[in-house]
Amino acid sequence: MRTCDAWFTVGDIKQYAYCPRIPYFRHVMRVPFHLSYSMQVGKQRHVQEELLERRRGFRKFGGGNGRKHFEVYLQSERLRLTGKLDLLIELHHGSTIPGENASRPSTGVKAGRDVREWIPVEIKVSDRQTFGKNAAYQLVAYGLLVEESYGAPVREGWLYNADTKRIQVVTFTAGARQYVGRILSRLHQIVAAEMFLPPWSRKRCVHCEFRGYCNDLS
Repeated sequence: MRTCDAWFTVGDIKQYAYCPRIPYFRHVMRVPFHLSYSMQVGKQRHVQEELLERRRGFRKFGGGNGRKHFEVYLQSERLRLTGKLDLLIELHHGSTIPGENASRPSTGVKAGRDVREWIPVEIKVSDRQTFGKNAAYQLVAYGLLVEESYGAPVREGWLYNADTKRIQVVTFTAGARQYVGRILSRLHQIVAAEMFLPPWSRKRCVHCEFRGYCNDLS
């Protein structure tokens, strides 16, 4: 349940899943956010990969009958949520979802039908083989925004690793959707009540750009 009129971004969903203190620092304390050197490098490579992807064909992401929409701005008044999606794939007229380079075989879309399906894709730059739950919930949040914007159900999204050229498929289960809804409710509570919650894991604090603001961490 919403307890304040604040708007949040899809990035806030990801950050809360990483540590609930980050949205507190950003939305309650209004702490200036500065990209670390590694984050700046990653962002630059992300942009480069996106520019390259614009020039490539559609085959890697699914057949020849479809379109790729880059940097799609999405928002929902109902959810009070906004975001800019890296890539939105539009499949139609018998397109198929590829199993090539995916983390599991494709379920596919049957050829011969007039199909229109939307697949949100986030482009990541990492040497990791798989991404964590925070990235998955970020993608689910994008899926909810796509559903509202285009009026069609979204059953899955892809985390595309530009380093390994692999696709990690994230299925938008009822449980994942409900959890994203709970995160949004929690974000509103954090802002309304100025809640300073404990971190999910102290191990994550080592690489957190907000570590210096947490006085209770040794």
